[in-house]
Amino acid sequence: MVVFLAAFFTGCEPRSTDLRRDFSLPEGCSRLGSVEEASLAQDIRKYFLAEVSASVSEVVVEGGADCGDKFVFSIEAVAKGVHHPWIWFVFIDKSDGTKELIRPE
Repeated sequence: MVVFLAAFFTGCEPRSTDLRRDFSLPEGCSRLGSVEEASLAQDIRKYFLAEVSASVSEVVVEGGADCGDKFVFSIEAVAKGVHHPWIWFVFIDKSDGTKELIRPE
């Protein structure tokens, strides 16, 4: 899974690059339209905060993609007391809406 994530997103240096610009799509995936991305981003932000809210002070939902059976989003989050952000990924299963949160090492 981490290998897939590394191939899926390039340039994951926090705040020094724009993930939307450097978004590298694997075969079979397409970028989401801005309206669809915005509606999903709101839900993803709420989900993410519910999962890790105690340790996060700032959350930015980045680029999203449609990968057939799943939507994939990247999230940049800053932990309380830490000055550099973490990059997380959220996978949303299209069939049942199940979300999976992954933080690559």
